Amino acid sequence: MINISHAWEEPLKHLVSAVPTLPGASNDMLKKANAVKDRNHVLQEGMKTILSRSQIEVEENAYPTWSGLADLQSSDEDTHLFAFYSLVRCLKRDTHKIDTYLKVLRCRVVFNNECF
Repeated sequence: MINISHAWEEPLKHLVSAVPTLPGASNDMLKKANAVKDRNHVLQEGMKTILSRSQIEVEENAYPTWSGLADLQSSDEDTHLFAFYSLVRCLKRDTHKIDTYLKVLRCRVVFNNECF
């Protein structure tokens, strides 16, 4: 899960820079995008702490790369908007995966697998 979170570092930087280019973008949208980027970093640090205590080894640089930068920076509005939408949709999906993983981990560690 830390690899998924780490894979979002670059895309989130570009997401933050792309928000102001959206039609009707507000300061609140930019604040929210920055908050998501910051929370991702905090989440990574927390997962590193948990993993260091659990003796699980994590492969460095074993995370997927993002290939959507060219589309996000496209001058074609449809391409740009679809890339933005895809980025947010994937972020939502990956966030859900991480949330589920952390809930299962909490169940196993805190409740000794007795949380069902």
